Amino acid sequence: MTLEEFDRLPMTEKVHKTFELGDDLGKRDYLYYQIRLYMIDDFYVEIWYHPNLSKIDRVEIISAEEVFTLYYDQIDISDALGK
Repeated sequence: MTLEEFDRLPMTEKVHKTFELGDDLGKRDYLYYQIRLYMIDDFYVEIWYHPNLSKIDRVEIISAEEVFTLYYDQIDISDALGK
């Protein structure tokens, strides 16, 4: 699936495709949200879940730069460095 195809989907279908095709890469908390990061083919998707409401509020495509900025503390490059 391409980023453009994904972006045209309604939110409910984006959630299903993310769970079906995406690789779970990480998580973070922001305010009252639990945010999960996924990679689908060559792009990144965040699912914003509101646990108090048991509801997914947002499905966002984010850039690699945003992934590095938001998830830098979870990135492990030791394999790339041969450690």
